[in-house]
Amino acid sequence: MQKLESNVVLSPTDLANHLACKHLSWLNYHSLYGGARPSKNDDELTKILQQYGAEHEATYFTALSEQLAAVNRTIVNLDIDRDMDAPYSVAALRDRAALTAQSLSDGPNALYQPTFFSEDGGIAWVGRADFLVPTDVVSLLGNYSFEPEDTKLARIAKVNAVLQLCSYAEQLTKLQGTEPEFIHVVTGSAKEGKVTIRLSEVSAYFRHVKKNLQQAVIDKFEGPSEPVPVENCNMCRWNKDCAQWWRERDHLSYVAGLLNGHRETLVSHGITTLAQLATSPDDLSVPEFEDETLHRLRRQAQLQYNTREAKKANPAALPETEFILPIKDFRGFNMLPTPNPGDLFYDIEGHPYRGDEGLEYLHGFSWKEADGTLKYHEIWAHTPEEERQALLDVIAFIQKRRSQPGFENMRVYHFGHYEPSALRRLSTRYATAETELNSLIR
Repeated sequence: MQKLESNVVLSPTDLANHLACKHLSWLNYHSLYGGARPSKNDDELTKILQQYGAEHEATYFTALSEQLAAVNRTIVNLDIDRDMDAPYSVAALRDRAALTAQSLSDGPNALYQPTFFSEDGGIAWVGRADFLVPTDVVSLLGNYSFEPEDTKLARIAKVNAVLQLCSYAEQLTKLQGTEPEFIHVVTGSAKEGKVTIRLSEVSAYFRHVKKNLQQAVIDKFEGPSEPVPVENCNMCRWNKDCAQWWRERDHLSYVAGLLNGHRETLVSHGITTLAQLATSPDDLSVPEFEDETLHRLRRQAQLQYNTREAKKANPAALPETEFILPIKDFRGFNMLPTPNPGDLFYDIEGHPYRGDEGLEYLHGFSWKEADGTLKYHEIWAHTPEEERQALLDVIAFIQKRRSQPGFENMRVYHFGHYEPSALRRLSTRYATAETELNSLIR
């Protein structure tokens, strides 16, 4: 979101942002008119992802060039003569959009980094697609037309990518007079590859999201707005500012296990902070909650509140903890099997963007010896070949330990579903040890 001359300039990224967090749009808009600016700069992870994204895009550029060369077509690079130091202005955007329109008319060659720009009643839309690829569908351009394609590191086609492509398709339709039948997400997964989506199946949703954002801009994002924790927070440039806002207000979101729906209900009953929930009377009644849910949330808030107060007096104070009572069958610790001296504790570390399918580069086991000492065993992998061998080594390590006397009923404990899912994925990818793995995961 930008302000150029008298226009608020929106982009497809703003659509995705608004869908993920309306408060983000509110912050971005008011920052254009003298409001606060975000305090977070791009971190190392963001820079690394940008680098991987550029590499993925370059790889697809080469592959598409070879594909088009087979039918005597090429890619016209509209980014090659762009002056990166030129002032960012409405005039410059109009020129870039005019170049795109002219290039579309020049013939059925793919376009790289085409710019779209349109203005309507003080709101402008700008977008820069990765590729426009020719098809044999007749349009105002001639016996050909174009469909937009975008490269994304994600292994699947996500909503934000689809919204971006819908925006490009809308602009493209105005230029060629024919709506693209399909839009395409070139994922970062060699297995998933290019995901093709029929535009008519998603365009209504795109128009709905776009209408909501445009109306908010027309209304100048009037009224107050408060940040709410969402999935997008960790990657947001306003993250530090929102976190500070939550801390200053002792926000209910800091109560472990409390969901946004819980928070909205409690706020409607006048409870807006962790401290208020923790110090609420024992006979507190919230009709929307089951008694067990309310008790659990209150008790959790009390534990955190008591720990916080204790640390004010003694920074070394340990967190206050409590077993949830009454103990019930098949709940909590009662779901755990009987401990065995051969039990292992297992974790995996992976790099989601290493290679075509990511890389599970480290498997770690820890266990206690009979004398109580803690032992650790690691298995590393830096290449696909080593990743395959690491899978076999993991299975062999567990099988060998289970074969020892007294360890027949040992278990492997892990944090969640990721570990068994990753092992199954590796077994399928390399078509190996499926029977052995199935005997362990049950």
